[in-house]
Amino acid sequence: MRAGRRGAVLIAAAALFLESFSPVFAEAISAGLKQCAAIASSDTRLACYDALSGRSAHGAVSSVAPARATPPTAAPATAAPAPAIPAAAPAAAKVVPAPAPVPATPPDPAEAARNFGLSGAQLHSAPQGPQSIEAHVSRVTADQSLRSFVLLDNGQTWASTDGGMDLDSDELVTIKHAALGSFMLVSTVSKHSYHVHRVR
Repeated sequence: MRAGRRGAVLIAAAALFLESFSPVFAEAISAGLKQCAAIASSDTRLACYDALSGRSAHGAVSSVAPARATPPTAAPATAAPAPAIPAAAPAAAKVVPAPAPVPATPPDPAEAARNFGLSGAQLHSAPQGPQSIEAHVSRVTADQSLRSFVLLDNGQTWASTDGGMDLDSDELVTIKHAALGSFMLVSTVSKHSYHVHRVR
């Protein structure tokens, strides 16, 4: 009696269960129920119902449930790519104009004449002066070794390096560059020449 009730309950549950399936699947379950109902032995029939409902021999319900069709999930909208920001144009290199060359100041002729004959040690620099100068003799003197000194009207004093000099006052002389950095004094009257060096 209990087995009959249990079978009826199972059939009713199966009918409700079949409503959630497709007609093809429901038809297959219905055919299985009919086969179980035709079994004479109550224990065997119950076992058939259990197997049809998915119950195990120990009464545990199988966790396998029929899969239901799930509505397709709408694909997430792809965000439109952000517009590319144009790269900043490289700044034009600042062109710094080269400084204008400073024009060379031409040497002062008077200064060059005053420095004529002085050594680099005397001037602390190598002068770029004239090749020669002209001046008048103001005075001629000599020391104990008979070395002559001539004072010119431009304030310069020159000394002879090879003995005395035969010069007269107010005589016009020319002093010019000679070999090996030496200087030569030439009289414009007698045309005599003397190796000299500047004293002051």
